Amino acid sequence: MGLIDKVLSRNEFKDEPPVLLDIGASGTIHKKWKKITKYSICIAFDADTRDFNPEPAIARKYKKLFIKNALVTENGSAGQVDFYLTKSPYCSSLLKPNLERLSKWAFAPLFEIDQTIQLKCVDINSVLSELKLERIDWFKSDSQGTDLRLFKSISEPIRDKIITAEFEPGILDAYEGEDKLHAILSHMDSSKKFWLSELELKGTTRIEYESLQGLFKSRFMQKVIGRVGKNSPGWGEMTFLNSFKEPSMFTKRDVLLAWVISTLQGQHGFALEIAKLGKKNHNDSIFDELKKYSARKVFLWAFSFKYITIILRKMGL
Repeated sequence: MGLIDKVLSRNEFKDEPPVLLDIGASGTIHKKWKKITKYSICIAFDADTRDFNPEPAIARKYKKLFIKNALVTENGSAGQVDFYLTKSPYCSSLLKPNLERLSKWAFAPLFEIDQTIQLKCVDINSVLSELKLERIDWFKSDSQGTDLRLFKSISEPIRDKIITAEFEPGILDAYEGEDKLHAILSHMDSSKKFWLSELELKGTTRIEYESLQGLFKSRFMQKVIGRVGKNSPGWGEMTFLNSFKEPSMFTKRDVLLAWVISTLQGQHGFALEIAKLGKKNHNDSIFDELKKYSARKVFLWAFSFKYITIILRKMGL
């Protein structure tokens, strides 16, 4: 049994397993959860069902899996609202695609509207209440433009104790009135409760789709150009970790899970910090094991291929 399994098999998690929330789960449920699925409760939402049909085998991998084919909004009592089904199920949104601005980019056809339907809304707090859950440990949202408002809609006592939050906001103008990457950075910075642990920029090629069509009639070749051409940042994948600045808010269970999540994300320096915090506040010998493991991982960074590559570059080799 590995150390992560040892931690998650403890009594602290028998009645309070990790709670994972996935908004915009088209295609598959979040791959980063693979090592903790059997210990976890997962709530997966997607309003566009065209590429959201988790197989029974996936459900069996979780302690519990709740599938919600529903539109998540900040206010579930809003009744029915318009939902835009686009050519690509990964681009469907509560927000209307800004086709005029998108026309400047190679991936514009993905956002063409196939159909506008009416969907009933649900909100996160109501779903948690319905499922009798009192926490979210890992929040992941790829809602196509509404990530920040959904995060802010979570009741404050639950939101402030989220251990990690992932967003996929836009940079360019893909949707009307969308929550942009800069707004999420500003909000999370002002809250002082989370720190940005990862930011990966994604993009596409800046070329008017009309010009692209003139050069290449084949949609396949148009897609190729969108991938191999000079890409500009169009959106980002952001991960935040709770800073644990107010340790009294968190139980031993929370600190143990924070170590697991930090370790899974390769943040071994922060995991070491969390293990020290756990030892100080809870004086459990498990935290000595966690400190040793994290310290060893930090030590191994010095012998990593990445570090060796940096040294060779500095030597001019």
